[in-house]
Amino acid sequence: NGEFQCWQRGTSITANNSNAYTADRWHAGANGSEDVFYSRQFTNTSDGTPYMRVRRAGTASGRMYLTQMIETSVLDFCRGKTVTLSFQARKHADFDATFVSRIATQTNESPRDDNVVQNSDVTRTLTTSFQTFTQSLTLTSSSNSANGFRVEFVAEDGANNSGNYYYEVRDVQLEIGDKATPIEHRSFAEEERLCFRYYHDSRFGNNEGGVYSPHRDAQYGHVRACIAEFPARMRAAPTVSIQSGS
Repeated sequence: NGEFQCWQRGTSITANNSNAYTADRWHAGANGSEDVFYSRQFTNTSDGTPYMRVRRAGTASGRMYLTQMIETSVLDFCRGKTVTLSFQARKHADFDATFVSRIATQTNESPRDDNVVQNSDVTRTLTTSFQTFTQSLTLTSSSNSANGFRVEFVAEDGANNSGNYYYEVRDVQLEIGDKATPIEHRSFAEEERLCFRYYHDSRFGNNEGGVYSPHRDAQYGHVRACIAEFPARMRAAPTVSIQSGS
């Protein structure tokens, strides 16, 4: 979801000293006393592709994270090889935070795990126009002890009095090799199905497959049973959360 096409949880997510998912597969983490907003944007793009905006609500200092964890099976495939991260980023004119892009292996698959085994951290100088950035990391034998793999953007800011304190990211891609290639454009339907492997919003009435099936139970009377048919095989046994209702 490097083009930020799929947003099953909504197109605006707030984090405050907590962790939350934003665009599918992208994880938000804020370290500070004020909210950080993660939102889908379209303005000022030539091709209509969405992108991610990360904005602090107030004037306090802190860190703003945007992370994607990659499956351990993919890490296993990459061991001993070079991987290259490419992306485009820009800032609002008032944004003066330190902005770092990161490729890292770590001890587990937790997005907020700081037990890094091997990493490539690069401090970037953003402008108000989108620029393309690249960096590479060769996974040496030291990464053999790692079970987690992530790409991440971290902005660490001081106090600022602007309500437009944000950076924006688009066209994120991680690939094997020491050279970046043009981003692999996928259709929305293909990208959505890949995202279903990790998360599926099965709201009743959608075409994605949540079906109310009323039936009668002899002891308790009417009982409603829900059958949710997953449109893709999930990467692990899923947990279920009720978004609304009782």
